[in-house]
Amino acid sequence: NHTATTNSTGGDDPPVINFADPTETNASYLNRNNILINVTATDDIGLSNITIFLYNTTTLVNKTITTISPNGVNITNLPDTTYYFNASAMDTINQASKTLTRTVVVDTTKPLINFTFPTENNGTTLARNNIAINVTVIDVNLKNVTILLYNTTSLVGSSNSTLSSFLVNNTYLLQTTYYF
Repeated sequence: NHTATTNSTGGDDPPVINFADPTETNASYLNRNNILINVTATDDIGLSNITIFLYNTTTLVNKTITTISPNGVNITNLPDTTYYFNASAMDTINQASKTLTRTVVVDTTKPLINFTFPTENNGTTLARNNIAINVTVIDVNLKNVTILLYNTTSLVGSSNSTLSSFLVNNTYLLQTTYYF
């Protein structure tokens, strides 16, 4: 008959680490050249450090280490590409925790939009009841294309596509001035 007795005084848990506001959400597309990351960590023994890592598709871009919580960074002047970030926390007895990795895309380049045939030239007078609008959009991270048709008082047509080439034929139009 054997009996084992253990005494625990606490302090054997690794740090608790979390992203906090205003950290970028996962799968974000940013139309600015900076990424905000804020991390909080707690530990019942004491924090040794909090480290934030930012990577692009090929290399480590930034590593920020602090000894206090929170650890917040604003990493600026980033070129357009995909970025990955995570963080780790270490306590004074070398126990570590880490966050999940988040992905964000910095995309500051505006789409290039071209009206193509059979789109009418600006100022054209038509003797029919339809207007065809054809656009081609060049953008690395194209989300959608929206074509809006207005008369002189209100919106009369709205069409959406996720394709980079998009043709809309607005039909049964009354005789008036239209804008798109």
